Amino acid sequence: MIAIQCLTGTHPTFLEADPRSGDLLWENQVTARPELIAILDCMTRYQSSNRYTSAREVLQDLAKLHARDSQASRSEDSPIEALKKNRSHLTLHRPKSLNPNP
Repeated sequence: MIAIQCLTGTHPTFLEADPRSGDLLWENQVTARPELIAILDCMTRYQSSNRYTSAREVLQDLAKLHARDSQASRSEDSPIEALKKNRSHLTLHRPKSLNPNP
């Protein structure tokens, strides 16, 4: 619920619920990976029989999501790697008060 609150910016008590299922209706309020939304949605289903049965299942799905992200990032440089490769054009400016030789 905390993750949904962080993504939506709305306390869960103020989120609308589906009148038939009782599930919270929050997915259309966020921009996030559909896989992550599906995981959070499954974790917070109103009917406990529709939720994950264990934390291990949640961790497995999160690990799959992470593995897919890792594969995708190998094919292209991360922003940090791109900066490392192109740092020759970067100049660090130290405030005068920190310069050892004024």
